[in-house]
Amino acid sequence: GVCGSLLTRSTDKFLPLEERTRLANAAGADMFLSIHANSSMNPFAAGVETFFLSFEATDEDAMRVAAFENSIAFSEKEAEFSWDKSGDIKEILLDLSETAAHHKSAVFAEAVHLNIVSAAGGENRGVKQAPFAVLSGAAMPAALVEIGFISNLDEEKRLSSGKTHDKIAESIFKGIAAFKKNGALKGAYLGGKKTSKKD
Repeated sequence: GVCGSLLTRSTDKFLPLEERTRLANAAGADMFLSIHANSSMNPFAAGVETFFLSFEATDEDAMRVAAFENSIAFSEKEAEFSWDKSGDIKEILLDLSETAAHHKSAVFAEAVHLNIVSAAGGENRGVKQAPFAVLSGAAMPAALVEIGFISNLDEEKRLSSGKTHDKIAESIFKGIAAFKKNGALKGAYLGGKKTSKKD
């Protein structure tokens, strides 16, 4: 079938996080993918990691990444209230774990992640869950991918290459195609290997 894409922005102009998912919802998008470059105080940190929405973070590192990304949208005080103290948001996110959309987000994240790691190389930091504000408003399967660390000189150089951009773009397309084709399968991807069996 035909697959189109909608960019929430085409320039480096800031767009509020909630506006990004609002645009996707208004367009009736089938999937939402937020693409980022990671950063760390550790100059040797490297690799690709992909996230889907959950109130509980997989680990401290996943929580750190979410807190940093969320700080774009909120002041420190607002972010602390929104993600640590708001009972309403906690209840909504906990309810997500029971929904088909939440499960599909996990499968979508894995399909995209496996293709990027396969095509672009680099360390596989895994698929994780964390409370990302940018994913919270999506009415469709949604994921956030950190394609590498710009704080790592080697990765920063690699990520600056047009050839790497093309590889990442193609791998994202393959991940989306794999999810569309095998959405009920865990571990599905089009990187030259067979998909795993249904859970």
